[in-house]
Amino acid sequence: MARRFDRVITLPRYKATAIRVANVLRCKVSVVTPDRYPSGESKLTVPAKPGKHVLVVADVRENPAEPLIVASLAEGLRANGAKRVELLAPWIGYGRQDHVAKPGETPCGVVIGYLLGGAYDRIVTLDAHSERFVKAFQGALTNVLAHPDALTPTSDMIVAPDRGATARAKAYAKRVRVPFIVIEKRRMASGAKKATLPERADVKGKRILIVDDMTDSGGTLRAAADTLRKAGATRIDALVSHSFDVKALKARLGDALDSTDAAYDHATNALKPWAFDRLISALQ
Repeated sequence: MARRFDRVITLPRYKATAIRVANVLRCKVSVVTPDRYPSGESKLTVPAKPGKHVLVVADVRENPAEPLIVASLAEGLRANGAKRVELLAPWIGYGRQDHVAKPGETPCGVVIGYLLGGAYDRIVTLDAHSERFVKAFQGALTNVLAHPDALTPTSDMIVAPDRGATARAKAYAKRVRVPFIVIEKRRMASGAKKATLPERADVKGKRILIVDDMTDSGGTLRAAADTLRKAGATRIDALVSHSFDVKALKARLGDALDSTDAAYDHATNALKPWAFDRLISALQ
C-alpha cells in the first residue's frame, strides 16, 4: 500500500491497534498521553511537527471526556502544521442516542456527530448504529459494515433480532446468498423482551446466524434465540459488530446460543482480522 499518511497519532489505550495500523500504512506512531492542568482541565501535547496528513486512531467511548479529547487532538495537530486530519475510530459511542425517544430527552449522539464531523476531514468507523447517527457527522463519516461472509459458509438463514438490524441482516444475507428474516421484538411491562417470528417463517431444521450491530446485556440475542429454538432451529450462532465484553456476554447467555462472537471486543480492544482489513481498506 502506498503511504498516504505521514504519521499515526493515538492514545495509550489504543497503542496496540495504532501500531497494527501504522505497520500496514508504513508510517510512524506517536502516543499522546492526556494530562491535566492544576485547575482540572484536560491538557494534550501533540508532536510539534506531525506531518501534513495525519491519522488519529482512537475509539470515542462513553466517558464524556473522550469525545472532547479526540476532537481536541484534531485541532492540536492542525495548529502544529497538519493540513488534513482523519480519524479511525472502530467504535463511536452514543449512537443509540440518535433521536429524541421520549419528550425531554437530549439526542447526545447528534452532538457527538456535530463535534467530530466538524473536527476531522474524514472519519472511518465500524458499523455505526444507524443512518441517523451517520448523518449527524455531516458527510464526514465512512461507515464500514463488518460482513461475516468468510465465517458463515454453513448458515442456512440470517436473522435480524429486531427491526433495527434489518438492513444489516439483508446485506449479510446477500453476501452469503441465503435468505433472511426479521424478528419482531417487544419489551414487556416487566422489562423482559419478547421475540416473535414473522408469519410463514420456516426455521425448522435450519442453521441460523443472528447478526446485530452491538449488544451489552445480551437480552435481545437471548429472546431471539429462545424463539428460534422453540420453532425448531437446529443451530443458532450470533455475531455482533460490537460487544462491550465478549467473555462476560458468553457467560450471561450460557447455552442459549451455540456460539457468540463479536467483530470488536471493547474489553480487550481485539478486532477480528477481517474487520480490521475492512477498516484499512476504507482508508485507501
